Amino acid sequence: MGKKILGLGIAGAFTILSLTSCGGAGGASPEISTPITTASSGSGTSGMTMGDIQQLNFSNGSASVDFNSADDYFLVVNSTSQIGDDISLQLNRGSAAALIEGEAPSGLASEKGDCEAVPEGCVSPYEDPASQFHQNLREMETVMRESGEFAPLTGGSSSQAGLTAGGPAAAVTPPAAPSVGDAQDFHVISTMGSITNYAEVTGELRLATDNLYVFVDQSVRDNISDADVSTLAHNFEDIALPRERAIMGGESDINFDGHISILMTCVVNRMAGTGGIVTGFFFPGDLYQRSGVNPASNAQEIFYTLVPDPDGKCGTAITSSFAVNNILPGVIGHEYQHMNSFNQHVFKNGGSTEEPWLNECLSHFAEDMTGYGNENPSRVKLFLSQPSKTPLVPSTSPTLAERGACYTFLRYLYEQSPDGNAFLSRLYESNKTGVANLEAAFQGTDPDFNEFPEFVNRWSIALALSGTGLTSDARYNFRERSVDPQTGNKTGICIRCDVQDGRGTVLDGPVMSPLTTFPNTTIVKGTATQFYRLNTPSGEIQVNGGANNDFEGSLITLQKS
Repeated sequence: MGKKILGLGIAGAFTILSLTSCGGAGGASPEISTPITTASSGSGTSGMTMGDIQQLNFSNGSASVDFNSADDYFLVVNSTSQIGDDISLQLNRGSAAALIEGEAPSGLASEKGDCEAVPEGCVSPYEDPASQFHQNLREMETVMRESGEFAPLTGGSSSQAGLTAGGPAAAVTPPAAPSVGDAQDFHVISTMGSITNYAEVTGELRLATDNLYVFVDQSVRDNISDADVSTLAHNFEDIALPRERAIMGGESDINFDGHISILMTCVVNRMAGTGGIVTGFFFPGDLYQRSGVNPASNAQEIFYTLVPDPDGKCGTAITSSFAVNNILPGVIGHEYQHMNSFNQHVFKNGGSTEEPWLNECLSHFAEDMTGYGNENPSRVKLFLSQPSKTPLVPSTSPTLAERGACYTFLRYLYEQSPDGNAFLSRLYESNKTGVANLEAAFQGTDPDFNEFPEFVNRWSIALALSGTGLTSDARYNFRERSVDPQTGNKTGICIRCDVQDGRGTVLDGPVMSPLTTFPNTTIVKGTATQFYRLNTPSGEIQVNGGANNDFEGSLITLQKS
């Protein structure tokens, strides 16, 4: 990729612009305010005007910029390496260069963000103990797909025709429909370090609908009212479920009962001990026979959630109001995505399970898509507080911060796609996974925006510019958030705003690192981004990633002297 200057169509420095597009499916290709022009090699910054973006030309892992005009800039450098290793990024300068730390303009973060206290816990902003548990679950999806030790059931979904792994299938007799008030015994994974350790839980059927059976752990049945159970169930069945099925294609039915079971149990609350909270999970073993290697299977479509716990009897205290209004509506849609993804990738298309990072991206996007994305902004805040340490494609199941990163990334691609819903559907209709799945499914019309490095590059520029008022160009702004007409919640993402999520979360954009001494060295994770703020630099600055060539970089002019 050569050096380019991209015109942005500036309407005035730091004036907030109102965009006409809003949330929902991607429509026509995003409007480009001005044509892309190409700068000659070595022209430096003298030809740049306010709001222009110059793509850095990395050769042998390094790029240089000659600052021959006294302006202010953002410098955005992202690693597109999918290996995940730490990469040393070093900035060196010539004798005349000077970078001065100063106050960032209104709306632009200039200080390191703090770790926000969230119900999941915050041992550190970038690691959470529940991540290993989810990693175990996603790894077991692959084991169950590829190992002959896990025997499938001959469920009532034709989508299982693609299943090629597993032992002899077990014939299934459809169970008798339970009645409200009936008790049913379940095996529930009880520790984060193992999928074979389980607790025996007796669940009481509190509600039965056309699609759902909602069970509540009898030991804490009074922790949630019938009215709250009904609200959660009907919001999922009437709002979230139709939206997810329309895009994802639908879940399996391995026990012929025509229902998805949800078990709300104190076991989930207790799983993380004092290290946070697991809010819910889908266990792929439930879609296979119970056996010696799969003792926690309940042989049905089921996922598990925490229960409200205002007195803290199960662990961290969670009020009924916060659980029912903030946490659980999103968790239910989130876990349904995991269940559906397994069905589509493994049973229907006979492929591998989706890679953990993209699987979680899609689940967090499902929360937003269904109108219950109130928990996403708190993860985005963790990501924006230290983006260089937060990879898009981590080697293990993503942390809370990494989930915030990949959610904003997928949301950006959705908005940039000619048809966002069709783009998402293609991710499920494929036997590809991960980056290859994204690239194949996107099907955009811009030949310079169809590969993962290009996706990461533009997304990182949008993180730097969106909400600053520096440009109205749709390529570099997230769409204005909208109110979901059925849920009344905000959908979409803002990078700089009070998100009104019931937590008091305020997003201030990605942290911009000041530069005062040289050489300046930063450790950047693979597929992570480093943001710098440069105040009236001069002379030549080299950006050096060593022998690693997997870097993209952009220089953005903020204001003219």
